[in-house]
Amino acid sequence: QDEVDLVLVDGRERIACALASAKILKPGGLLMIHDFWGRSRYRAKLPLLLEKFEYLFESPHRKGEDPMGMAVFRCRG
Repeated sequence: QDEVDLVLVDGRERIACALASAKILKPGGLLMIHDFWGRSRYRAKLPLLLEKFEYLFESPHRKGEDPMGMAVFRCRG
């Protein structure tokens, strides 16, 4: 099975897609989830994500462009 270095998740099923990405991400690969911290339904699933990923940071955003930013995680492998 091929492994990838980066997965970007955006859309209606962010958490399901993020968890599924652990199967294809290389150990140390990055997962980026758009609008993560601004939405409580995603934040509520953080414990599930932390089983497979290490939280790294929230990407900076520019005023008026993307008020939600991007949560970045590293695959535990």
